[in-house]
Amino acid sequence: MMRPVRLYLAGPAGSGKTTVAEMLVRDYRFARVSLGGLCREEARRRGLPEDRATLQAMGDALRGPEPTRLAVLAWELARREPGPVVIDGVRLRAEAEWLSARGALGVRVSAPERVRAARLLSRDGTTAAPPHATESEAETLPGSCCVCTGEDLTDLSRGTRLVVARAHLLAVVSRTTALGPAHPVQIR
Repeated sequence: MMRPVRLYLAGPAGSGKTTVAEMLVRDYRFARVSLGGLCREEARRRGLPEDRATLQAMGDALRGPEPTRLAVLAWELARREPGPVVIDGVRLRAEAEWLSARGALGVRVSAPERVRAARLLSRDGTTAAPPHATESEAETLPGSCCVCTGEDLTDLSRGTRLVVARAHLLAVVSRTTALGPAHPVQIR
């Protein structure tokens, strides 16, 4: 039996992780586990606002002293799904490495700086995310492949389709062979 495809999306604020996750859900029937969503739920539970600084603080609280704790929680939710799952919002290297060690395919999501600034301005009212450890690490996270989001949704759709094809291929190959780390592929 083939194991279900598990992807995680890594990248900085405004890079397009949520847009790619929504495309995977809508176009390829992936289930979605959102690290940001887990932080939002915790903020709501505590009666706090859902601004960027509060959500970063909730991420810190949910991780506690263990940097992979939020990834573990997301992985447990993903394992409950019988089909393909995308874990959206990986921001720390430890999270990316932990998920990769369990067979999840890392997808680095990036966008040109001007596009990210415009997204942050429309979403958060500022052109830069508040300084935080997750932002500095998110800029340099590895991924087995990279999708560059921009203003052209046709290119994004093509890049997402190639990521899905690569993920399915790796799931088939890993079933029959022991694989080493995947070689990065740039998808634009």
